[in-house]
Amino acid sequence: MYKRLLVVTLVLPALQSLVGEQRPETNAPKRVNAERGFRPQARGGFHNTAVAAQSANLPPIVKQFEETSYYLKDIAMLDASTGWAVGEPHWDQAALLYKVTIIKTTNGGDSWTAEEAGVVESFSGICFIDANQGWVVGTNGTILHTTDGGAHWVKQPAPATDEFRGVFFTDANTGWATSLRPVHHGSFGEEDDWLSGIWSTRDGGTSWAQQQTPSSGSILNRIDFVDSATGWAVGVKFVDYDGDEAQHTGVIYHTSDGGRTWVEQYSTAVGFTFTAVDFVDAANGWAAGFPHAFGDNDGSIFHTSDGGKSWGRQKAADTLWGVRFADRNRGYAIGTMYGAAWGPPVWRTLDGGATWIEIPMLKHEGEGLYGVAIVGNQFVAIGDHDFMATSSRPWDSCGTSSGLSCDSLFNQSYLNTHLNLHDVFFANENHGCAVGNTSFDVELWGQVILCTGDGGATWTTRLKRPPKASTLSLLGGVYFTDPLDGWAVGWSGFGKSPEGIWHTDDGGTSWKEQGQDICGDGCEFHAVQFLSRQTGWALPTTVWRNIKLAHTEDGGVHWSWVDTGIDGNVSSDWGGLDFTDDKHGWAVGSLGVVIHTEDGGAHWVRQTLPNQPICCPRLYSAAFVDDQKGWIAGENLYVTTDGGTHWSYKALGFQSSPYGGGDLQDIQFVDSRNGWITGDSGILMRTTDGGDTWTFVDGGTSAQLRSLHFVDPQHGWIVGDSGTILSYAGDRAPPGKPAVFSVVNGASYLPGMAAATWISILGANLSATTRTWNNADFTGSKLPTQLDGVRVSIGGQPAYPYYISPSQLNILVPAGVPDGPATVQVSTSQGTSDPFVAQQAKYSPSVFMYSIAGGQYVIAQASDGSWIGGLDLMYEPGMPSRMREAKPGEIITIYGTGFGPTNPPVATDSLVTQPAPLAAPVTFYFGRTTAEVVWAGLIGSGLYQFNIKVPNLPDGGNVIVAEIGGYRSQGDSVISVGR
Repeated sequence: MYKRLLVVTLVLPALQSLVGEQRPETNAPKRVNAERGFRPQARGGFHNTAVAAQSANLPPIVKQFEETSYYLKDIAMLDASTGWAVGEPHWDQAALLYKVTIIKTTNGGDSWTAEEAGVVESFSGICFIDANQGWVVGTNGTILHTTDGGAHWVKQPAPATDEFRGVFFTDANTGWATSLRPVHHGSFGEEDDWLSGIWSTRDGGTSWAQQQTPSSGSILNRIDFVDSATGWAVGVKFVDYDGDEAQHTGVIYHTSDGGRTWVEQYSTAVGFTFTAVDFVDAANGWAAGFPHAFGDNDGSIFHTSDGGKSWGRQKAADTLWGVRFADRNRGYAIGTMYGAAWGPPVWRTLDGGATWIEIPMLKHEGEGLYGVAIVGNQFVAIGDHDFMATSSRPWDSCGTSSGLSCDSLFNQSYLNTHLNLHDVFFANENHGCAVGNTSFDVELWGQVILCTGDGGATWTTRLKRPPKASTLSLLGGVYFTDPLDGWAVGWSGFGKSPEGIWHTDDGGTSWKEQGQDICGDGCEFHAVQFLSRQTGWALPTTVWRNIKLAHTEDGGVHWSWVDTGIDGNVSSDWGGLDFTDDKHGWAVGSLGVVIHTEDGGAHWVRQTLPNQPICCPRLYSAAFVDDQKGWIAGENLYVTTDGGTHWSYKALGFQSSPYGGGDLQDIQFVDSRNGWITGDSGILMRTTDGGDTWTFVDGGTSAQLRSLHFVDPQHGWIVGDSGTILSYAGDRAPPGKPAVFSVVNGASYLPGMAAATWISILGANLSATTRTWNNADFTGSKLPTQLDGVRVSIGGQPAYPYYISPSQLNILVPAGVPDGPATVQVSTSQGTSDPFVAQQAKYSPSVFMYSIAGGQYVIAQASDGSWIGGLDLMYEPGMPSRMREAKPGEIITIYGTGFGPTNPPVATDSLVTQPAPLAAPVTFYFGRTTAEVVWAGLIGSGLYQFNIKVPNLPDGGNVIVAEIGGYRSQGDSVISVGR
């Protein structure tokens, strides 16, 4: 929500009222995807910036719990014992925030410890040259360096916001890193072209400079050197546009002079990506990756024995992300194939790749491997969900040429315990439980119950049971009638103790099994509801001739089956129950069935939904306000106003989140007007008008949100995969002094600030009121230094607040703050916040943009007054009525902040009365092309304007990047071009 706030409250009104006066007059195969396989589906929407990662913990949605899980992307082993791995940020439950993932082992990968680094970014490359010196690289131009084996990490200056992918050092001074930034979006808004870079340092990373590489380079995933002169970088290169879609081929670049010149050494046919490279000497090397075309089984590994003059394809298929050789003969390749019966691909060769055998990871089917390290006889592979495979005898014979039994050579494990939560229920605002399943080993999941007595401030595991008859068991439903009495249902196994129904009479501290009288042959339940301490219902998935429900009249001491007389089954997967009173109830399920009773379950009838597909629309949950008006959520959303006699399809306008779309998993109405929905890919929506309109709520997660429960409009909890527990804090603001969580550029949402730059301060208790400045706040032309008693100091100097609210402030940075670390503090009547250290620089260039539907779109205007935007913007609510795509050759106006001094200088503490040109030259890149800047300067407080001639660009979304004084703007701002 905060992402749009500065645009809406500051930029657009300013532009619409001031720009007219102050604008100076001017005379086939599947496409390449930079993240394909690199970000697992469950994490595909993970925030890549520190502020966004922590925004999940800002009111009104507060994250109370999440599993710790390392999604690892690269590994460096110094010897058989000592190594490091890096990946995406992980949740730290003790600190209740995301932290960087850099982990270290001193026992060959058997155990790992997390290291602190002071940043929150995704890292995909790591290199150590000895026990002390190491580097990691990642998103938003982040390069970290350690001189004490990882005990402390220091950020090194990189004049770019590009994503760094690969890093390699030959000694303590000489190193290289590969980078990429998006330059074009296709017809559906997805990134489809990038511009790669190779950066070098000769002083251990104190300074980095970009090297000259072929202009066609698009993505460079990995880089490898055999000495300070000879190296290779692999990835993909841009070929041409097919319509408005970019085409790429796999490419290998080579240098023989330390990177002063890079030349293309090899390229594949269209539709291949190189992801890994490893040379054992100047002659012998391997490059691995994956083809894009379905059915291309010619191999994913290429080999050279002449330093890359010629490359031959080797027969090891699959999507490969890592390759490592111990010598010219012995090597491994690893990768991803989600859901494969043999687990993630692991290939071994003992003859230099002439023959490869695939080794099944039979314990594991759901994750991928991205990094592999081999030191002598020690093998370590790392990947998603902190899945790890290690071996101290990776070269041993395993008795077969097929590799089928070779998995016995490996120890497969998770580094942490994992959870998926399927349901949650609170008896009041303090006491509640969440149920689901938890990992006991790789692919071995059992039942779990977590409970809280303090509203979720702390959660305690109250039941943890391994599966009895298979590799999977879980609990799918929970219900409490009061703070003491509750029931949980699910499935585990068969026989006298199937563990399908559990009961607690002490608030969840202890649980006892019920239902053995009806579950002798095994039961599977998905939902439970009690109308009193005595009367309850449970929804099974057991297959019978007729639909049956489990029922009790004595609190679960005895259960019996109620035959509805309706043919078939309600659910084969998930389902829901909802009784409005002791007479009226509904049951729904994933087989598309809706049944209803009006006499307490004595008789049931089937109800029919409209707009159903040919078979089995997925239905997960029902919620009724009374015995007439109700809702069903699932594959679609349905509503009835006559008890289900007639159902109608409810179009939401969108059924997605910024992280993706999917099914609706749960629905609840707290009263006749306030309702909530959860779903796949972080879908979280609410209504305050009885369901007439629904709005998206940003929960800060892409996890599947499976269930929710509200005890009143101001107290609610949401649970889902990865152990996610969110609480809704409503409009309640905890008392106390202000707290600053993050400080970011107000246009790009990235860390960093400069004089005359708009920044956003995120936190809690920042203000008791919500408003922007007005005429009464000014003394003459001087900007206000306080609004309603809210003051901000930066580097000890007063800053200028434009917008204040309890969780966000939009502030103009004053002049005179020295470059380097600067202390930011907020003062209110409740006190002064603890110091927050942000980085001040001469420039912090960023362009203002709309943040809509998961995309970032540059705010731009044409000379005819039209605003610039593609079809994906034109039909968004709130967008200007006059909107069109930019045309090559025309002059458009773009707006930004953080572009530094002007000539003549303009005082920061006063209103800007005349436009002032920039003191330093600025360069704008549109996609791969440099644009002509006709005029650039300051037009308002912290607001810069750029009149730019649109280059001859391909149709579609082209990414705009500005560069001034060696600093670049964000790399995700798109402008739509169309002829």
